[in-house]
Amino acid sequence: MLVTAILSVVMRVVNATAYANQIRAERILNAHLARAGNKLD
Repeated sequence: MLVTAILSVVMRVVNATAYANQIRAERILNAHLARAGNKLD
């Protein structure tokens, strides 16, 4: 029972971290694309 609870908490933390990293990566990528687009203009 305890192991299951610990595993669920770990999975939740891992998922939250991956989600935050994905959002940050998309934001950085969008910023780079916007900057590149402005240079092209």
